[in-house]
Amino acid sequence: MSEITLSTLDMLKQELQEHDKNRPPLVKAPELFCEETSKGGLADFVAYGHPSIMLKSDEGSLVVGSHGMGDKEMMGFLGLINRFWDGRPYDPHFKTANPTLCDGYRFSVNLMIQGVIWDQWQVKQDGLTRGMGTFSRYLISKPVSTMGTREYQEPPIGTPKIQAFYDQITSIMDISLSLDADGRIEAYTLNLSIEAKNTWEEFFNVIENNLKIGGDFSEVKDVASKMAEQAARIAGVLHVFGKGPTGSIDENTMKNAIALAAWYLHEARRIFIASTVPSELKDAANLFDWIKGYCLENNTDQLLISEILKFAQPKFRNQKKRNEALAQLVESGHVKHKNKGKQKLIKIRPEFLED
Repeated sequence: MSEITLSTLDMLKQELQEHDKNRPPLVKAPELFCEETSKGGLADFVAYGHPSIMLKSDEGSLVVGSHGMGDKEMMGFLGLINRFWDGRPYDPHFKTANPTLCDGYRFSVNLMIQGVIWDQWQVKQDGLTRGMGTFSRYLISKPVSTMGTREYQEPPIGTPKIQAFYDQITSIMDISLSLDADGRIEAYTLNLSIEAKNTWEEFFNVIENNLKIGGDFSEVKDVASKMAEQAARIAGVLHVFGKGPTGSIDENTMKNAIALAAWYLHEARRIFIASTVPSELKDAANLFDWIKGYCLENNTDQLLISEILKFAQPKFRNQKKRNEALAQLVESGHVKHKNKGKQKLIKIRPEFLED
C-alpha cells in the first residue's frame, strides 16, 4: 500500500473544496407545515424547507408549550416569528454551528388554542408576547360558543360552494413559484389603483385618529397601529384569490379588505379588554348570561335564587360564588332581589329581555 504524502493530502483537500463549490442546486423539501419546534428548528425549517411555509396547529398548546416557548427561549423565539412576519432576512452567526440564512420566503401562522391556554399565554413572562408585538401581528378571533345548540342535521348531498373554493385554491397552487438560483422566492408586486390607495389612506387616518387618549382603539394601540398594513395584506390575498398574482388591486377589493381588518380589530379589542376584567366581574357577566337565557327560555322575568344552585353553571352551584356574582349584578342594576312569601327571587330588568 503506497504512502500518502503531505502534498497528496493538500491536493485532495483542494479537490474536495472544488467539488464542494460545484455542488448541485439544493432540492427543496416539500414540507409546508411545522408544529412543535424551537427557534433553531424553526429557522432551519424556513431556510431549508419549502419557500412558503406555515407554523400550524389545531392543538395550539403544542406550540405554546414547546421548547421554543420556554422561559429562557421565549424572547428569541417570538423575536424570530416577528422577523418572519416582516419578511426580512434572518442571518445568525454562531461560533458552534453553521449559520442558517433565511431569505426569500413566505411565512404564516395558524393556531387554534383553547381559552385556558390563551389566558396562560397572555400572562406568560409578564405579558411578553403582547409586549413584543407578536399578538398585534396576527389576526385573532374568539368565536362565541354554540355548544348546546348544535342539534344533529343530515349532511347535505353536495357542497358546491366549498368545492368552488377548493377548485380556486387548487388553481392558485398550480401556479409555479418564481425562484432564483438559491431557491428564494422572486415575489410578484401588486400595485394599488388610485381609488384603492385613497380608500386605504382614509382607513389609515381613521385608525390613527382613534389611537389618542379616549379614542376607540386607545386600549389596543399595539393591534390598531398595524391594522392598516393588515388591510393592505388582506387586499393582496383577496386579489390573488380572485384574479391571480398580477395586476392592480381595485377599490372594491380594498373596501372588502378594510371591512375584514376592521372586524378583526374590534374582535381584538373585545378579547384584550375582556382579559383585563377582574375575575369577579367575569363571573357576574357569566351568571347574567345564564339568568337571561333561563328567563327567555321559560318566558319569565324572574326566578328563584335556589334555582341558580340547581341549574346554573357548576361554578355557581357554590353558594358563596353565587352570592358574590349576584351582589355584582344587583349593584350594577342588572337584576334586583324580590321576596314572594318566604321565597327569595331574582328579577331581571325587562329591557335586557328585549330583542
